Amino acid sequence: MQKIKRSWLTDVSMSYSEYRELLDDLLLANKTTGDDQSEERISYASLNQKRMQRLDKATMPTGLSSFKINAKVGVMIITEGWCGDSAQIVPWFEQYLELYQPEVKSYFILRDDNPQVMDSFLTNGTRGIPKFVFFNEETLDVLALWGPRPEKIQQWFLSMKEEQPGLSKDEYGLQLHQFYTKDKGHEIIADLQSVFQTLSV
Repeated sequence: MQKIKRSWLTDVSMSYSEYRELLDDLLLANKTTGDDQSEERISYASLNQKRMQRLDKATMPTGLSSFKINAKVGVMIITEGWCGDSAQIVPWFEQYLELYQPEVKSYFILRDDNPQVMDSFLTNGTRGIPKFVFFNEETLDVLALWGPRPEKIQQWFLSMKEEQPGLSKDEYGLQLHQFYTKDKGHEIIADLQSVFQTLSV
């Protein structure tokens, strides 16, 4: 069974509030996370902060459940401030934890600063983020992986690209974010609830 390293949690992770504070401080200095400090990357990061501020106040979907989990579970979230999918997904997840699974602790880790961590949890050979790594806090065994995108949204995105070839990266991104906005967190929470349900068995 795959395990995470304790040092990843103690040495390089941060809480959600610390992560958000870091992003705010970097933007005040006209910077973002990672080595790429281009105007484009910083612009993405600035837009993402506005998205997260809005989603932090969003109303959760109704009809949700909490699950009794026998093991002490933590979630390691590999992300970056400039990542649009992370900005759309992480606030919903943190709200869900707070309301339905408050015993679960999240640990945020920056992808580009920690390639050893990221390369342990690739998606089809790529460093796709956000990547959620659910693990046993005591044994450090990996219990489940999720990400970088809800399955239904990923399938829609791939179909959209096939149907509309030749669009620019920004045009594809715009349609993706419009889909997230219309969905209002439903697919994100549905996917993540399924993970918690498997952990409760």
